[in-house]
Amino acid sequence: MPITLLCILLLLAPAALALGVSAFAGWLGVTGLLATFGSFSVFADILLVFGCTLIVLALAVLFLWIFIWLIGGVIPGLIRGVCALARKWCYKEVPV
Repeated sequence: MPITLLCILLLLAPAALALGVSAFAGWLGVTGLLATFGSFSVFADILLVFGCTLIVLALAVLFLWIFIWLIGGVIPGLIRGVCALARKWCYKEVPV
């Protein structure tokens, strides 16, 4: 049981990191989007910054998906696997 809790804590670290990177990339993307249409006057600069902003927002969505995958798929899968292994190792003794 303590090993399972340790593994869950080890899996929560990349999940928290993915959520943090997603939040930062989302904030950076929204800030870039606001700067695109607020401060540039040359059309080429607008398109360049707008394209970079779309890439950053796509990375934010990717890291958000990784966070959801870790929380919703990997950690419950680890718990189910440990329970199945415990069921396999535990057996009832029958009298002879």
